[in-house]
Amino acid sequence: MNILLTVIVFIVIFSLIVLIHEFGHFSVAKREGVKVEEFGFGLPPRAYGVKRGDTIYSLNWLPFGGFVRMFGEDSKDSKMMTHPDSFMSKSIGARSRIIVAGVLMNFLLSLVLLSVGFSVGIKPLMVSEEDILANISNGTIETANGVMIREVAPKSHAEDLGIKAGDSVIQIDGKDITDFDALKKSVAVISDKWPMLKVRRGDSIMNIELRGKVGVESGIAFYDAFFLPRVIVKDVKKDSEISRAGLRDKDVILSMNGEQIYDMGRAQAVINENSLIKFIVSRDYKPFEFIVNLPLQKTVIASDVLADGSAVKAGFLRGDYILQVNKQNVFTPKQVIDEVTKYKNIQTSFVVDREGKRLTLYATPNAEGQIGLMLSSVFSPDSIQFGSYLTSVPTSLIKINEVKYPVHEAVWKSITESKRLAVFTVGMFGRLVEDIFGTLEVPQGVSGPVGIAHMTYVFVKEGFSSVLRFTALLSLSLAVINILPFPGLDGGRLLFVLIEGVTGKRVNQKVESWIHLIGFFALLFLIVMVTYKDILSLI
Repeated sequence: MNILLTVIVFIVIFSLIVLIHEFGHFSVAKREGVKVEEFGFGLPPRAYGVKRGDTIYSLNWLPFGGFVRMFGEDSKDSKMMTHPDSFMSKSIGARSRIIVAGVLMNFLLSLVLLSVGFSVGIKPLMVSEEDILANISNGTIETANGVMIREVAPKSHAEDLGIKAGDSVIQIDGKDITDFDALKKSVAVISDKWPMLKVRRGDSIMNIELRGKVGVESGIAFYDAFFLPRVIVKDVKKDSEISRAGLRDKDVILSMNGEQIYDMGRAQAVINENSLIKFIVSRDYKPFEFIVNLPLQKTVIASDVLADGSAVKAGFLRGDYILQVNKQNVFTPKQVIDEVTKYKNIQTSFVVDREGKRLTLYATPNAEGQIGLMLSSVFSPDSIQFGSYLTSVPTSLIKINEVKYPVHEAVWKSITESKRLAVFTVGMFGRLVEDIFGTLEVPQGVSGPVGIAHMTYVFVKEGFSSVLRFTALLSLSLAVINILPFPGLDGGRLLFVLIEGVTGKRVNQKVESWIHLIGFFALLFLIVMVTYKDILSLI
């Protein structure tokens, strides 16, 4: 039943997107006075047709998409240049509007569907690692450390061995998990080499040998998992504030002051910008929380004191470390500048360190927020309380929550997201062409008809909102790709019209037809390569 429903939904989605596109060409062609010979639903051979005016409205036996056949559209007959009903006889502006109309209709369909989706609630649009990390950080994506078991089949070997849903597998045969697919394959069916699983359940860690009758399914089903970049703690300085708070070597930093941490630069920035830091770390995939009160850091120095500023009158000297501005800790020159500019023409206090002594100085920033100090950042080994390095940590995808906006915000959100995704699609198409024609390899994240059909199956199971989002993205992708100036696409045809407009001469129709034919076969080759990759991924 799911397969049949998927086929029906796939046909409906594909036909809707193509028919909307063709309707754009049809309606503008009619308005510009071009004779439309046929507007067909599906692809020939024709099953039924009825003529209304000059146009045959047809139903065709292949129920995929549709087409519009315009009088004189691709004709090499010179008479078509002057025939009043011919596409070729129309002005450059009219032909451009007809060509672009299909793309605009797909953009409009995408905007309408996304606006509805964001109004009623849909999952966020994610096309890059940055999108995923942002949605994890804001809580839209719920995750768990390690590779978590989603379900244990009743009366299975896994249940007999005491394995439970919610357990996290953190090692297999004494090795950290580096390949999620390999882990699933290793535990899916009982083998003659019983793997030893290291499992965390709450505060407990257990070693469970996955034993049983060879060839029988284990009964373990995992949540989807992926690998997140994380910062690992190393070389914690003894007797430091960090050490006394409880941070240990090999701890995985999950967040600092509520901000998810994915790189060392951001971790250092949080340390530089705060004295009180709340760490949440993972230790053997169990979360721990530490609050660290770091001492004032000697990270900003007065590299020069200008003679005409208030700083020299306040007693600043070259080499003074600036620790606080108006009782606010500062760790970077930018923080000092930002604080000082808040108090233009107002006396401001500065806590400085001069050769180990703490002094409080008072200076009044001028109307531009300046006191006449040149500032520099300082690297001090004494301020570094632990080392770190970046690695990838297995993480389970528990749930992706839907996002929902008021109607007016939903419309604006659909516009901004469409713009962002359009730019991404252009880049992806460029990489596709470059990779396939350069290396004969299909880049990750690209799917053809088979892959789209498989995704339809997944989204049908997820429900209406997922199908709505999927349809919107397909319509947007078709619009963006179709407007690219590539032979065989609408954008390629538009390019020849624009060349005519610039040069004042039509490109030879035979030459243009051959170029479009070459472009068509190039596109066909791309589709075949992508489809081949889709089929291999399903085997």
